[in-house]
Amino acid sequence: MDATLTFGEYMRRLRRAHQWNLNFLSGETGISVTQLSRLENDSAPPSVESVALLAQALDGDLKAMLQMADCLPAFILDRISSQAQPAANSVPSLEDEPIPGLDHQIVPSLKEIYYLDDVDSGPLALAIDDLARLNNAQRKVLIDLISSLSSFGT
Repeated sequence: MDATLTFGEYMRRLRRAHQWNLNFLSGETGISVTQLSRLENDSAPPSVESVALLAQALDGDLKAMLQMADCLPAFILDRISSQAQPAANSVPSLEDEPIPGLDHQIVPSLKEIYYLDDVDSGPLALAIDDLARLNNAQRKVLIDLISSLSSFGT
């Protein structure tokens, strides 16, 4: 990738590679056409959320896009980079085997953060993966529904 490439130019190249216009990209991301135009012209700084939405919709390199957008402190980007690279001396265990159907491994995180067992963490990981594969409008509806149900637990 060209070291002088800006976030806006990278975004524009990805959009054109998909043969999408700004209206279509707006529908995919929920970001207004005006804001998308500003981002492509590098006349407005993108938010982390905008970068993530665009990376997902355009199949862009999220890490590279976050670096170009300069919307996160360097130490966070460094941490993301170090988490993406497995330690050279790490040995995978049986627990590290991927769940069929998942593109990424989130079960250990669910277990560690939320103290879930295998019975709960596996199906939850699959549900998260399914949710991530929905289009933006469908995902928003489900996230809103889940958010509205969270008040029942309190």
